Amino acid sequence: KHLRIAHLRRLISHRSSLNQNFPVVRSDRKNPKMDGHDSEDTKQSTADMTAFVQNLLQQMQTRFQTMSDSIITKIDDMGGRINELEQSINDLRAEMGVEGTPPPSSKPGDEPKTPASST
Repeated sequence: KHLRIAHLRRLISHRSSLNQNFPVVRSDRKNPKMDGHDSEDTKQSTADMTAFVQNLLQQMQTRFQTMSDSIITKIDDMGGRINELEQSINDLRAEMGVEGTPPPSSKPGDEPKTPASST
């Protein structure tokens, strides 16, 4: 949660600096320059913004892929641990001689009766 907040703060501060670096270009100017520099500045600003957005999207895609890979690895590790735990439980049950009994249910008092206890 703290990482998300820090990341959002960085994005917000980066966006505010982005607004300073890339001013909004309005098409409704009263006195456009006739020497062509304004048009070139606008094209350069648009090209810079496009490059920035493409770079940002690439970084986000890379981070997302890294996180996805990490999550999949952790899920696989958990699955392996669950399998090991199930095997250990089965081994312990076999050692105790209760291999044929079903696992206890979640309701109290519903434990299966063994032949020795039912007389």
